[in-house]
Amino acid sequence: MEVIMTSEERYHPSRMLLRQEALKILLNQFGNQYNDHGFPKYQNQIIYECADRWVTSGNLNCDGIIKYFLNYYGD
Repeated sequence: MEVIMTSEERYHPSRMLLRQEALKILLNQFGNQYNDHGFPKYQNQIIYECADRWVTSGNLNCDGIIKYFLNYYGD
């Protein structure tokens, strides 16, 4: 079930900090991976979308975000 947030809720300072933490974790884990042709395995857009989806889904911390990313965007 998707949580619908108002703009005020979506960009609340606590949500922005969570988004920042999510991006940091995802970029550190997946931002430096390359495929066999030397291109990034995951585009930055996918990483940013995942972080935003994580936050707007109502998560309160980043526990499980890597598993979430792999379930939706992984190999």
